[in-house]
Amino acid sequence: MAITTAGDGNDAEANECGIAKSHAYSLISAFTMTDSATGKIFQMMLIRNPWADNNYEDDWGPRDTRWTDELVA
Repeated sequence: MAITTAGDGNDAEANECGIAKSHAYSLISAFTMTDSATGKIFQMMLIRNPWADNNYEDDWGPRDTRWTDELVA
């Protein structure tokens, strides 16, 4: 499966989260996750940029400190 992002036709630009505009991404997985600290439920998507030029840098991005060993397993 694939998803696309909105934009003005220039995938060399990224939004404030680091996601390329007007670009296609591979949808790897969709899942529900519960934050054990707060009990809040999140609906998540794991996507891949086939060009790997931009990185998501917002909530639950690769560097987010809320990722625990329990959540990753």
